[in-house]
Amino acid sequence: MIYIIDEIDALDNSFIKNYWTALSTQRQIKTQKHPFDEKKIQSIAVYLLLRIALTKEYNIDEPVEFDFLTSGKPVLAKYPHIHFNLSHCKTAVTCAVSTSPVGIDIEHIKPISEKVAERVLTQQEFSQYKLAPNPDEFFCKIWTVKESYHKLSGDGLRADFRNFFADNITDKILYEGENYFCCACGLGTNEANIMIKKIGRESIEQFYG
Repeated sequence: MIYIIDEIDALDNSFIKNYWTALSTQRQIKTQKHPFDEKKIQSIAVYLLLRIALTKEYNIDEPVEFDFLTSGKPVLAKYPHIHFNLSHCKTAVTCAVSTSPVGIDIEHIKPISEKVAERVLTQQEFSQYKLAPNPDEFFCKIWTVKESYHKLSGDGLRADFRNFFADNITDKILYEGENYFCCACGLGTNEANIMIKKIGRESIEQFYG
């Protein structure tokens, strides 16, 4: 299942104060290291979203701690049989939970240079990017698919994205939100509107009220 909270950029530092105690000590330490409130809000929001997902899908209502595989991919310390993955961007955060490995990525659509595009896209994709009506949107979609695919295995940014086509990845669910793309790999190919749950700020307040 995929969970998303968007409009994260509308939150202010009161969000940090209100939900700090809902974090595990481990997450508090990680969040505190971010020098900017924007990143702290994203870190808190995606963790709260994970807690909501675990409660709704597995009836686990507690501040969870993470262990990490040798690849760096996080796993639930007390519940290794439950797979999850997290991602956040400027405007939204997302998490996926599953009984099998999963990778997820969410990216805000923003201007990028052709040099950046050349480092990510295959030659064919780069040609399509240059001809696209909205090149930044095209790039964001491709990047999100490729990143989620490699987060599935834990390879992440160590992979060379120029070596494979995003269209060749069939086990994916791609969702287009308000100025962002979200993609999950490893959940099968069910319809996105069945697999995705949008969580509003009111739901967060009710859950942690």
